[in-house]
Amino acid sequence: MTVTPAGLTATVSGSQVYGGSPSYTAVYSGFVNGQNSSVVTGSLSCSTNADASSPVGGGYTISGCSGLSSANYSITYVNGTLTVTPAGLTATADPKSKVYGAGNPSLTYTITGFVNGDLASVVSGTAICTTTATLSSGVGGYPISCTQGSLSATNYNFSFVGGTLTVGPATLTVTANDKNREYGDSDPSFDATITGFKNGQTLTTSGVTGTASCSSTATMTSPVADYSITCTIGDLSSDNYSFTFALGTLHVTQAVLVVTANDKTRQYGDANPGFDATITGFKNGEKLASSGVRGSPACFTSATPASPVHDGPYAIHCVTGSLAAHNYSFSFINGWLTVTPAPLVITADDKTKPYGAELPVLTVTYSGFVNGEDAGSLTTEPAIATSATVSSHVAGSPYSIGASGAVDTNYTFSYAAGTLSVTPVTLTITANNQTKAYGAALPALTVSYLGLVNGDTSATFSSAPNTAPAITTTAHADSHVAGNPYSITASRAADSDYTISYVAGTLTVTPVWLTITADDQTKAYGAALPALTASYAGFTNGDAAASLTAPPTLSTPATAASHVAGNPFLITATGAVDSDYTISYVDGTLTVTPVTLTITAESKVKAYGAELPALTASYSGFVNGDTPASLTTPPTLTANATSASHVAGSPYPITAAGAFDTDYTISYVAGALTVTPVALTITAGNKTKPYGAVLHELTASYAGFVNGDTSDALTDQPTISTTASQSSHRGTYPIKASGAVDGDYTISYVDGTLTV
Repeated sequence: MTVTPAGLTATVSGSQVYGGSPSYTAVYSGFVNGQNSSVVTGSLSCSTNADASSPVGGGYTISGCSGLSSANYSITYVNGTLTVTPAGLTATADPKSKVYGAGNPSLTYTITGFVNGDLASVVSGTAICTTTATLSSGVGGYPISCTQGSLSATNYNFSFVGGTLTVGPATLTVTANDKNREYGDSDPSFDATITGFKNGQTLTTSGVTGTASCSSTATMTSPVADYSITCTIGDLSSDNYSFTFALGTLHVTQAVLVVTANDKTRQYGDANPGFDATITGFKNGEKLASSGVRGSPACFTSATPASPVHDGPYAIHCVTGSLAAHNYSFSFINGWLTVTPAPLVITADDKTKPYGAELPVLTVTYSGFVNGEDAGSLTTEPAIATSATVSSHVAGSPYSIGASGAVDTNYTFSYAAGTLSVTPVTLTITANNQTKAYGAALPALTVSYLGLVNGDTSATFSSAPNTAPAITTTAHADSHVAGNPYSITASRAADSDYTISYVAGTLTVTPVWLTITADDQTKAYGAALPALTASYAGFTNGDAAASLTAPPTLSTPATAASHVAGNPFLITATGAVDSDYTISYVDGTLTVTPVTLTITAESKVKAYGAELPALTASYSGFVNGDTPASLTTPPTLTANATSASHVAGSPYPITAAGAFDTDYTISYVAGALTVTPVALTITAGNKTKPYGAVLHELTASYAGFVNGDTSDALTDQPTISTTASQSSHRGTYPIKASGAVDGDYTISYVDGTLTV
């Protein structure tokens, strides 16, 4: 028996990833004996109309399949269809980094897996990438994951690979804090300020532990200068921060040396001694010689040789002067200058006084004053006393004078005595000066006594054995002032108690008052000056104006042209001379009176309707070459008429008014403005009518109206007539106007013509 293969149908279907190669599978039908596809061997090979660039989709044909075999089956192929499926694109999150406390960076991704030469432009939309890291996330790695979001691409689907966001430490700046110390001192403790914290943190909340290690190269002997303070990490530590370091500055400043003025002493009035000082406060075991200090202080005091003891002691002040040092500055402490009293010797001065005289002023002489001082400088001047009195006799001379009791803190005092001697006295008899007015009788002559003592008076000379003085003068009643002074002499007085001398007096004749008064005068403006005269009051001894050595000169600033406005003008008298008179003057006045000026408005004529003519005036009475331009205010001319004034109102008055000048009394004469009629021509209008027709209305035209007048303005309208009638035959007939009346116009007529 022959066993033939059973029929096995392989129904083929295919698939292909976009951009890849096709793969085929078969579904079998027809197995027997419980067999399955495991009995089929071989590799299925088919053809298709799809290629690597065929887009995703189904319905691609499969043909020409072969390659399968099975020992007990005869395989028949049934062609199915091939489906192109999307290729896979991988979106990989890009790795990112940021420092602690910074905001998250923008999260991005990279797409791979394109086939067939496709570019990234085939993709539209964006993936959504997120991370678990936040602003406050600590240092470390944080996953970045992406989802499809709006990503899409024809022929592709997407898968996603996560990335990592790495948070690195933020940088803190450790800045050494500036410090100050004086030269020679130990360094202060160094520390630092940390800045740059994130997320609102402070040093306390930041997790930073430990402290920086800070130091300087400066030592106690380092000179004044700025030195860097350097910090290193020390035991600083932090999970989220790293550290950078900034220098600080150690300012080594000058140490202070104390300059103390040395105390001094001198005597009042002496010049100040030289001032010096002691310097203390050196550092590092230095002394003045090794300290680098140069120069010396300038020391002074307000005390002068004249400064008093009681105001002491006086401060001695020192200032820098030429002192200088790199590593030191200077402060100053005052010293004191003590002033001691100077010795002063007071010697009572020797004195002499005449018998009977008051004790003289007792004085002393000083030896030892300084500073240009004298007794007035003492706090208490010495008391000076003598054993003599006013009545002490010459026989008792000399009398002792002693000084004591002086007080002044600037001096120590010692005293030396003086003496007072009494001598005879001198008597001076002086003829008393006398005065009399020129022409008056001689006055009584008298004397005065200078030197009488012990209650003596002039009466002492009235009785024997004394003799009163004789008094005479060279003047008499009519002596002139020019002879001054006249002598008065005393002589022949006698008194054994006095040594008598004489002093002559004088009799002076004084001038008497003479008043010269300039007489008042009046003149009209423009007239010549009148003669100037004067009157006299005070002549004596029969004197008159002719007796004067020089008569007065009379003058006035007024001239023939002087104006009334200058009134009154002074008349002065000056220059009179006579030694027997003291001459005074009384001014007079010259009054200029105004003259009459007549201003006449000139008459004018104008035609009706014409503008007013210029109004003018004539003047009568000007003097001194005056013209209308000389007036302070010229007259105003007005007419009671206008350009429209009618002839019927003529004449219209023209008046002048308002002129002013202080040199004139002004009167006015009115003028007149006459308005004359103007020519008016009335022309009868020409007319035409057919034979037998009724006469037309006759009219006229006017030439010459002014002031906007029309025929309505006429007092009487013209009458217009013709010799023609309705029945007049062919021909021409006159038309006449007549009878018009108006005072403003001189009316003439022109005939018209009526043509039949």
